[in-house]
Amino acid sequence: CATLPPIFILTRYFGRRLREHQKEVQEMLGEATTLAEQALGHSSTVKQSTAEVFESIRYHNAIASAHAKSVETAHMQAQLEAAAHISGNAAILGVLGLGGTMVLDGSITAGDL
Repeated sequence: CATLPPIFILTRYFGRRLREHQKEVQEMLGEATTLAEQALGHSSTVKQSTAEVFESIRYHNAIASAHAKSVETAHMQAQLEAAAHISGNAAILGVLGLGGTMVLDGSITAGDL
């Protein structure tokens, strides 16, 4: 039981960091969408100034950075979930192991466990 509060605290801390990363990803995707809307909304200006390649590269770079951040966030989420599950299972196994030892020693009964 003493292991659960640290698990909850760490999960809460990393959960906040995860939400911050997810918010950053959404902002980056919003910026990329804005770039695309600007380029498509003013396509005649883009064509006249022969900036199609430049606008395409800008959009590609924005999407690539959003994708990289999204993958980083997904890895962080996977690590958080794995650590939380492993820690929770370890806490349960620890209680059962200690309780089983106490039952074998005769200090408690199986019903008390």
